[in-house]
Amino acid sequence: MSRRPARRQEYFHDDTSSKKFFPSRSCSLTPPALYKQNRDWSCSLACARTILSGILGEREVPSEEELIERCALVPGPHYSEELKASGIFADAGDVIWGCDHPDITLRQLFSYMEQGYYLMAESMYNYAHWYVLLAYYETGSSPEYHKIAAYDPYYDEIRLLNADEFAGMWIDGNYAESGVERDFIAVKRRAE
Repeated sequence: MSRRPARRQEYFHDDTSSKKFFPSRSCSLTPPALYKQNRDWSCSLACARTILSGILGEREVPSEEELIERCALVPGPHYSEELKASGIFADAGDVIWGCDHPDITLRQLFSYMEQGYYLMAESMYNYAHWYVLLAYYETGSSPEYHKIAAYDPYYDEIRLLNADEFAGMWIDGNYAESGVERDFIAVKRRAE
């Protein structure tokens, strides 16, 4: 891919346009199974199941029904603080919760992937929608050309997103109540 010059920053100068916000190199970590959501509100559960496939193994991943019952979840969007309290990753080991890191940057988030953490992040694409982040591609001299591969459990497909567009949409749908601007969950892959 050819290196394109960056656009001049003359007006928009927020932190999400700076190189300090974005990763400076590519990384990837894909769980062994991708689970689509079975309900219009269960994207967080589908992402959790996908991540659990890399922690527990595919045969041990609970069904969506089992997670709803075990975690006492009701229809509607669910955020990291509530999912943490529900015990959804109780058997997963090392988990980092967005509700405990409200000021995280995309660079910091993908540094977890480099350390062997599976990632799921909630964004305003389709309002309060969770994705499993599979890879970050540093594909140009400017973050505006970087890409993120993300599994979308609603459409049951892997999408290639512009990193700066994702960063702009990485806003918690519950921000007014939670104070968490960029919600995510990172779960450490177990050593094989």
